[in-house]
Amino acid sequence: MGTMNWAPRLGNEGIASMNVRAVYPASQDSLWIAFETGAGCQLLVHSGNPSDPSQDSWSPGFGTAYTTSHGLPSNEVFCFVSVPGIGFLAGTAEGLARWTGSGFSPYMNITGQIKTMSVDSRGRIWCLGESGIYRISDGQVSFFNDINSDFVPSAPYQWEYSLTDEVNGGVYFSSEMGLWLVNQNTDSPPSGSGVSFYPQPFISGEDQLRVCGPDDNAAISVDFFRLDGSHAGTVDAQSVSNWTWDGSLDGNTTASGIYMVIVTINDTIYQTRISVVR
Repeated sequence: MGTMNWAPRLGNEGIASMNVRAVYPASQDSLWIAFETGAGCQLLVHSGNPSDPSQDSWSPGFGTAYTTSHGLPSNEVFCFVSVPGIGFLAGTAEGLARWTGSGFSPYMNITGQIKTMSVDSRGRIWCLGESGIYRISDGQVSFFNDINSDFVPSAPYQWEYSLTDEVNGGVYFSSEMGLWLVNQNTDSPPSGSGVSFYPQPFISGEDQLRVCGPDDNAAISVDFFRLDGSHAGTVDAQSVSNWTWDGSLDGNTTASGIYMVIVTINDTIYQTRISVVR
């Protein structure tokens, strides 16, 4: 769509490291840069013209980066986010740090690794960690993992990104295990999924999988997703009590493993998991 203008910053031009991990626009004329291999982060102010390196201003200095000596919990910086009313935050290998204007200070006593983070439509901060997701709301920290939520931990931890869902107000997270959408309507943790499948684990070819729901007479639609996020198929029924599954989708036998399922009953959506054994 026209001519592209490239404005690189190479060695000996002020950038502290060539191994750039992440960037984040701090304003129309500045950019935060996080470096790999424990090289910290740096702030570039290009004075509104990124194509003219002669106008660059680097913090904390030309060819240098912010590290633990400037208040960061760790030299491994993964991500940034700007939060109205709170300020600018950096996610590191040992928790969050808040920008003070001249350095950083630890934030919210989170000491775990923060790979990526975003802010939802209600101003809550969601941070993807090593074994779960932190939520910061009204000065309080909650932690969601595979015990108290549908989160599935992944290893190794790489390719994690996040994005605010502008339509529904939640936050998307990507990982090696697939795509997650966090979209709580209240600050209270969910009391349960609202539906349950039995028997679990489901032995395909030997039994029929059934479901219990809040309304046995309501129509039901169940969407199956693999852990990589791909849609495997849909099984519908005129009522919850009549819904069964034989272990095949679209005429094809499903493989053993864990499947994420989204259940729709009376226009209400429930999320849970099933285990298939063949």
